[in-house]
Amino acid sequence: PMGWRLAALVFLALLNAAAALGKGLDLAGFVRVLEGYELLPGLALPAVALGLPLVEAALAGALLSARWWREAALATALLSFAYG
Repeated sequence: PMGWRLAALVFLALLNAAAALGKGLDLAGFVRVLEGYELLPGLALPAVALGLPLVEAALAGALLSARWWREAALATALLSFAYG
């Protein structure tokens, strides 16, 4: 049987993967979203728009790894708090 921890990790991995895919499929739109926050200088926006989906995708994979799931869960939580 699948335990609650595994279910939570799979859920978080799918959530991160979906977020990465959504942003990655519309990088120009994501740059516009980031512009709306007015937190970053304009020159940084394309790098952040490209980097953040890569981080989310890496976290999705790490959440499913036997070695890195704890660190990935913490990073996912911190990223979620940073969003809002």
